[in-house]
Amino acid sequence: GLGNIALSMGDTTAAIDFYSTAIELTPEDPAPHNNLGTIFAAQGLLDEAISEYQAALELEASHSGYLNLALLFYESQQHTEVLTYCKSMLEMNPDDHQARMLIGMVAHDLGEYDKAIDDFTEVIRLEPEAPDGFTLRALAYRQIGDQARADADLAKVATLKAKK
Repeated sequence: GLGNIALSMGDTTAAIDFYSTAIELTPEDPAPHNNLGTIFAAQGLLDEAISEYQAALELEASHSGYLNLALLFYESQQHTEVLTYCKSMLEMNPDDHQARMLIGMVAHDLGEYDKAIDDFTEVIRLEPEAPDGFTLRALAYRQIGDQARADADLAKVATLKAKK
């Protein structure tokens, strides 16, 4: 729609106006709320972004909606909310590697390194060719003093990046 065109041209003010109008004209459509949430998040307006993403989720539960909120709450270190939205993602798809990654990151932030290692190991099982799980697990291994396993994971990261 017009909001997307304005956004692609770099005119966020017009995009906000178009998405706001779309909400008035089609209040049952979650897309304009998601789009506004994305703009507000990029502008650092976290409360406004959260409000728009939550409005979209009230209209339609979606993986992207839960993920957007989980990421925003992670950014502001609101761990309980991150875990709540990750749980919703896992209810939609028990093998959701993004939810598992965020859960592991929260565990790491809270100093629960063994749990973080378990979570990142699950991410690796789900996405064995993605380096992020190995990188984050290496950090957790370092925290518990297991340098050998950290080094092994970092070597795997180097191998995966060399393939790309």
